Amino acid sequence: MAELVLRRPSRKAASCRTLAFTPDGAALAAGFATGSILQLDVSSGAVSTRMTKAHPVGVSRLLTLPGQTVLLAAGDDDGQLCVWDVRAPQAPVLRYKQHTEFISGLEFAERDNALLAVSGDGTLSVHDLRSRQPIARSEDDADDELLSGARCATACTTACTLLHVGQQQGAHS
Repeated sequence: MAELVLRRPSRKAASCRTLAFTPDGAALAAGFATGSILQLDVSSGAVSTRMTKAHPVGVSRLLTLPGQTVLLAAGDDDGQLCVWDVRAPQAPVLRYKQHTEFISGLEFAERDNALLAVSGDGTLSVHDLRSRQPIARSEDDADDELLSGARCATACTTACTLLHVGQQQGAHS
């Protein structure tokens, strides 16, 4: 097994702020403070996709979509959410601007083909990837930051997706 080491080539190089493996574990995506995204082949360590300035500001979250090896969701410091096809990284497949502050968490509800995002502006949004439209957003900017989101791993018997959200005051479902 090869050892993969990520390091800054110099002190001036941008910091890596988020990482995400593809579902098959063959590639690792890295988001940087410059807004750039790299995808690395885990077995060789070689860069397989380079998206320089994918976002105009720092990338705060990455999520490779389950069941996909080519789709990558990325959130940034300005609350913008993009879905990229790493085979054609010139422009995002989808672009959403529903939040006013950094994206702090991303989850994918596979059954509904929906991307859920939580933000530092205290809101949660749901985006339908089939229709390429946002379908829900919680109240306007809340008083407390939503810092993370995690989808419940157990099977639901109803048509729901349970999401646990963490904030400064604790966790909520």
